Amino acid sequence: MDSKVLCIDLGGTKLSLAHVCNGDISNQQAYAVTKNESLSEFNTFLFNAIKPLMTDEVNGISIGVPSLIEMSSGKVVETVNIPAWQNVEIKTLLEQQFRVPVIVNNDANCFAVGEFHYGSGKDCNNIIGVCMGTGLGAGLILNGKLYTGKYSAAGEFGSFPYLDATIEDYCSGKLFTNYFGTTGALAYRKASEGCEKTKKIFKQLGCHVGAALHQVILSFDPDKVILGGSVSHSFGLFNTSMMQTLKELTHPTLFENLQVVQSELPHAALLGAYHIYRQQK
Repeated sequence: MDSKVLCIDLGGTKLSLAHVCNGDISNQQAYAVTKNESLSEFNTFLFNAIKPLMTDEVNGISIGVPSLIEMSSGKVVETVNIPAWQNVEIKTLLEQQFRVPVIVNNDANCFAVGEFHYGSGKDCNNIIGVCMGTGLGAGLILNGKLYTGKYSAAGEFGSFPYLDATIEDYCSGKLFTNYFGTTGALAYRKASEGCEKTKKIFKQLGCHVGAALHQVILSFDPDKVILGGSVSHSFGLFNTSMMQTLKELTHPTLFENLQVVQSELPHAALLGAYHIYRQQK
């Protein structure tokens, strides 16, 4: 029988946890993430969320975090959207606290692995998993294998310079908060109700995402790009302008053979964390 793994997906606004065994998810829990806590307060929040799920059947923990990670040690180097969570020996701390092996990886890497093995990336050899939420992260599957780099920074094109800021500022929730004084969720609701002014925001979002993916295509030439995260739920509102921008910018051969799709796999990052754990253990 396969071992049960406690899998964790830590994002900028939400923490998800679940037991995963044989690719099946159970006992899934979710908590809102508070950004203004101190380091000790945030660690206490994380540990308290984990404790109820650490049953005798759990043989390990696999956690995806929205951070730069020193892959050799499992140390969190920097977490942009959780200010206090910097230079944290999270692998060591969790192993000391819960006495089981711990695997740490980037949350976007976990998402990409989940899509590659369980979702719409199963028929591909090269995919980019893009997480569009509070920020923007990406995971790379190249020639059938996850590529992370030394600090899990591979594929983080959200930090590339773009217009007057970065790609992340225009292709994540930051577009709504920083440039339009609203939230992605509220804008999505208004656009879905027919608000033409708000629909134009999503049209702009699609143009920005298309311009960003053009750079990704030239860098990695993937078979498929899979969009996940909260902002991707509005895919139907920005898909047309995104693809039109891609068509204008991308070589016809590359464009004709590229697929850009919305994730249809619930809890892809949790499943990816599970697969990464099973591979490494």
